[in-house]
Amino acid sequence: MKKILMAIASAALACGIGFAAVGCGSNGDISVYNREDGSGTRDAFLELLGIESDELNTGVAQLNSTSAVIQGVAGDEKAIGYASLGSVDSTVKALSVDGVTPTEETVADGSYKVSRPFELMYDETALAENDLLSEFIEYLKSAEAQTVIAAEGYVSVVENAPAYTVPTADLSVTEIEASGSTSVGPLMTKLAADFSAKVEEATGQEVQVTVSGGGSGQGIKDANEGKLPRK
Repeated sequence: MKKILMAIASAALACGIGFAAVGCGSNGDISVYNREDGSGTRDAFLELLGIESDELNTGVAQLNSTSAVIQGVAGDEKAIGYASLGSVDSTVKALSVDGVTPTEETVADGSYKVSRPFELMYDETALAENDLLSEFIEYLKSAEAQTVIAAEGYVSVVENAPAYTVPTADLSVTEIEASGSTSVGPLMTKLAADFSAKVEEATGQEVQVTVSGGGSGQGIKDANEGKLPRK
């Protein structure tokens, strides 16, 4: 199994729009929105903050996707949760940590401490027999992919990326699947669409990278079993 580093994303604390100077929203108990056991976002968040799993309050909401956390927090002015910065939208407020606001710049320079890498895992031995997978991996390393990554609010970690050279002939494989983290799912969907469009424009051939979820744990399991590729 081989890994490539795709991007860095902060696990931003998100609060309901009713955020005030102290606490979230109006007075009263704070509603905590947590991710489910096995979530890569949850594991990274706990590790970064030095929290042990057995220290968690099991009575709080445990949601199984990034979008569910965002929607839950957005609908509750007393709520607080965490999600990748690229998934935070105008329905919630991202909170500062140690006085530092989460932005692409503060994540890149390390001043915003709550950040983690996104990695893509795949079976390297499959590249020789799966030309679509090979092309997609090359695309992910390209300048075009880094532009998409930055546009979606993530932080590119590939410097001086080369331009993507599109194939000049039809590919023998026309469909692969990517499963894993729901935090990186929206980004992977954008990358897959851009890649497919470039291949079709160059060759006239329709190819598809199907993006599914399941969480980081599922992605790692699939990668270990040789399924293609995982995020």
